[in-house]
Amino acid sequence: MLWTTSLPPTAALKSPPPSVASSIALSPAAVEIADRLALERKALKKLAAQIDWDAKTSSAAFWSPLKQRPAHALARIKARVDAALHERTIVVLANVAIPATWRDTLRRDVRYRTLAYQAKWLVTILAAAKAHASTASAFRRRSADDSGASPPRPPSAWASFHDDMVKSSSSGRHNHTTDPTLRWHALLARPSIDALPTSDSLPSPLYLAFELFLLDTQFDKTELGHRLRNVCCAAYIKSLPPPSMATLVRQLTDHLGSEHGPIPPSHATTLRCLVRQMLHVRLAAAYLPPSTAADMAAAAARFDRRKPEMHVQARQDLAEAGHHQEVALVRSKAALEAMPTFVPDAVLRGYMAAVHALHAEAGEALGVAPTSLSADVILPLLVAVLSQATLPHLHLQAMALEAAATADGGEAAYYVALLQAAMTAV
Repeated sequence: MLWTTSLPPTAALKSPPPSVASSIALSPAAVEIADRLALERKALKKLAAQIDWDAKTSSAAFWSPLKQRPAHALARIKARVDAALHERTIVVLANVAIPATWRDTLRRDVRYRTLAYQAKWLVTILAAAKAHASTASAFRRRSADDSGASPPRPPSAWASFHDDMVKSSSSGRHNHTTDPTLRWHALLARPSIDALPTSDSLPSPLYLAFELFLLDTQFDKTELGHRLRNVCCAAYIKSLPPPSMATLVRQLTDHLGSEHGPIPPSHATTLRCLVRQMLHVRLAAAYLPPSTAADMAAAAARFDRRKPEMHVQARQDLAEAGHHQEVALVRSKAALEAMPTFVPDAVLRGYMAAVHALHAEAGEALGVAPTSLSADVILPLLVAVLSQATLPHLHLQAMALEAAATADGGEAAYYVALLQAAMTAV
């Protein structure tokens, strides 16, 4: 008979000593994580029940799509995004290696971060839609009474775009039944830069006006609107990868152009920018492969460890190019650190601002025209500024830049390729 000194199976089931248990219970970070997990699970359970009820009532024979509120489809997509956000939060918190750093770990998780910004944008759009519908309803009541009183001002978030899009050509008063074609061309006459957000958290007034236009023209009730909603919901419920962004952009721009009238080439850039944001706010996290968060976290850790070597390499490469003096890159560093992280077109705009600052600073320091600097000089300078800047989301930004540069092409694609080379310089 063989004897063993291992503990009996029941030993593994015994509770830890009281001293250990109390130390775990008294850990503030552990308590915070447990409380947050409980809240997230409770919210997810409630939201799942709401989604299930919505799916049943929407398919029931007594529920007419005509009775649904204008933003119903967008609200359904938001529910799926919120559910995915709760699920991701639970996954991240349940696997935190160091409890004391759980907040930072959550903020750095690219999937959580992307879903959180999607949710913020959708909340803003739905709030704007609700206020817009209320304003339109009030206008119709005044019109029925033939009231001459001044209409209420629209919310300030899109006030600058409200008057010229819904103004009556005959009376000068606000008219929410203005010809959609006039609103369509008024929207797209704006430069594409006006469509871009100034921060990750809030859409631009022009983009909000575009979303309201889609609601007013009942895009969600068109065949393509139904298909887009189904694609968005399936991407989060069944984890089905959506069609390529380029395909969806082409389908939507073609549909909107045929629905509301062709646009001149000068307006096409604004339309594509708006449509890309429309798709991004609905599907951004769905385009992230499952392993993206872990891969980017590992890549960020490796990048931070290589920063000292990158700085040394940059100085050597500059010396080989014939430049031995120190180049201050204060403005370039600040511009890189100010880059957005959510909307790819906005990330590209921020990056190109940093590139222009880099050319300007290098030209001043080296005594040459900024436009005359070649890649032999710009690349090591870019390596140098990357080694000094604090860029916790650089790999996520690089992914966004690649997507935006693919759509934009030209100069942007060239400088994005330089950034990719700089990130792997050592």
